[in-house]
Amino acid sequence: MKKILLYQNVRLITDKYIAEGLKKGMSGIVLEKYDEEHFEIEWHDDLGNSIACFAFSINDFEVIE
Repeated sequence: MKKILLYQNVRLITDKYIAEGLKKGMSGIVLEKYDEEHFEIEWHDDLGNSIACFAFSINDFEVIE
């Protein structure tokens, strides 16, 4: 498993947050690490506007290289 760092750019890899305004492929940034599998992530649109910010499982996103 790759180490997730604070302020690292990530991409959403699931559509289970559609009701919250998030869709697969959206970009975000890691703001907090709660444990090895749960992170606070702020998601934004293509213009950089914040869409949502809450805890996500490591299975919901991937690191953008």
